[in-house]
Amino acid sequence: MTSRIRVTRAGGCPREVASYDGVDNPDPTLATTMVPRGRPSAGLVCFYPPLSIAPEASGSPAPDAPRSVALSSPGAGRLAGALAAVKTGWLPGRATAVCPDDTGAVDIIVLTYRALPDTDIWYQASGCQSFSNGYLTAYEVANTGFYAAFLPAFAAVTATPAKPGAA
Repeated sequence: MTSRIRVTRAGGCPREVASYDGVDNPDPTLATTMVPRGRPSAGLVCFYPPLSIAPEASGSPAPDAPRSVALSSPGAGRLAGALAAVKTGWLPGRATAVCPDDTGAVDIIVLTYRALPDTDIWYQASGCQSFSNGYLTAYEVANTGFYAAFLPAFAAVTATPAKPGAA
């Protein structure tokens, strides 16, 4: 059974996401497109530590809140364009993928549109990376748009180094 989370820019980043495995978007048109058409007015990215590194195991207390980055309209627009450019579904056919370690690192991207509900993207940021809006999923493996469009845009708008592992 899946447990999905709904995040809004106004509500901010949830403290933890360990008990979730995706996002819940109320807009059924996202079954055909990763993000709505049009330019978002703002956004938010919530960064969570790897789930495989429990705070008690590392000797560190649990963080009070995840790190977050507020996105301006231009930054949110750049990220939305990159998300829309990535092909959805599993692309490599019968190819076998070898991925870096999956630490359970997750980021949640929230894009705000003027006349629509916020759109959430669950970004599996380690292992064979992927992102999903709860309806569609895009995988990094054999997906040029993922590593040529999304990863650089994400790194630029969040001032975060690009994550290794592009296949």
